[in-house]
Amino acid sequence: MTSDCSSLPTLGHRDVRELAGISSFGFVVQNLRINYLVPPDAFATMGVRLTYGEDWSQRLCRSRKLIESLLKAVPSASALGLLWNVEQWQAFGNAHIHWRTTLTACPECLQTGYHSLLFQMPWVNRCPWHDVRLISRCLTCAAPLWKSIRPDASPLVCTCGMDFVDDRQLLQEPARLINARTRHVGRYLKWARESRSQRDVFGLEQDVPLWEDAAMELFKIKLPWRHPSATATEILTRRSTVQHQAKRTEKAEQANLLRIASDTGRAKDLFLELPLSFELPMKRVSRCVASKFPASSFSERERICLGIDGTSEYEDWQPRPSVVLLRAYSVRDKLYFDGRILSRPVQAILQQVCLTMAHADTERLDDYIRAYGRVLFRGYATAAYHALAKIESPHTPPRAVGWKPVVFIRRRGQRSRLDFLWFGDQPAG
Repeated sequence: MTSDCSSLPTLGHRDVRELAGISSFGFVVQNLRINYLVPPDAFATMGVRLTYGEDWSQRLCRSRKLIESLLKAVPSASALGLLWNVEQWQAFGNAHIHWRTTLTACPECLQTGYHSLLFQMPWVNRCPWHDVRLISRCLTCAAPLWKSIRPDASPLVCTCGMDFVDDRQLLQEPARLINARTRHVGRYLKWARESRSQRDVFGLEQDVPLWEDAAMELFKIKLPWRHPSATATEILTRRSTVQHQAKRTEKAEQANLLRIASDTGRAKDLFLELPLSFELPMKRVSRCVASKFPASSFSERERICLGIDGTSEYEDWQPRPSVVLLRAYSVRDKLYFDGRILSRPVQAILQQVCLTMAHADTERLDDYIRAYGRVLFRGYATAAYHALAKIESPHTPPRAVGWKPVVFIRRRGQRSRLDFLWFGDQPAG
């Protein structure tokens, strides 16, 4: 244990060489426990002002302002601050930060006041050096773990009286465990760095239960920080795989695709401009869906666009909106599509892909275009089919309306593999 006189003469903390991978939250909690302080003392001793009506571990781990304040108050922690950047722990290359939105930790590590950003990654469900499952709630009363930070008690003492920290282990951690932690943290960071250059994922965000369901598809090998577990809910999974070799895109086409991606990523009304290459596939999707229903199911405008003969039973009364089955259409060498029919998960993932594509390397552009097209085509087909089915049979609820798409991209050399997973609630019966 060392003393840091720059903030408070009596503030002691563990040797930073023993704390590989500790988060800023773990560092503050550990210091408070070692010095027998309560959370309000964190400002005077470490320059960090805490709040208690929210999970302040989230702000402390992700706020650069708080981290800089902590490093200024405790300069000896600068060696740890190199790993207080959340991006270094990410396993996917797209710009979206994946993160557990509530404090999650290893119960064994908590006995020494240790917490790592590793535990906040949604694809991590076990502590690799203790081989125990992570928790986000008190083991005694099931209260959220973050509520164990209160102004009138030592940190990590739950309102039920459960104290997660063992004062004896706080200062006398076995060297064997310290070495195992250092080794596993190094191994994870190396894996994450390599994974970011090879993998992208869209559609999972902070949905931890869905991460549990999708993890076996995303990571084909057994990992020390990830053990398979039973899914939280029954799901339907439809998977299709596309393998292709990256192709060279002309500069003019690249510029046009990047412009479309930038506009779509910022769009709020989902009136989409599409690449011209999407016109024929969208027409095929519309005809495929239309073939499953009688001509009377369509509005007059839909029948004209689809080239379908016959009359509509809706012409004698107030017509329904024609947005249900209108394929993309061209206007002055540009292709447009009314995306309001798409489900919210599909809309969200399309905007994610476009935001990433707008800032991506040109070598990855073809991957993102293929991912965007596949999600759009299936999302449009699913939404149109179920909308028409509900019109035909209003009292029969459509199956799996809430499908949520997930796109996983893997790269090896000049080749890419795209996996498309579609998750939805299993229909009753």
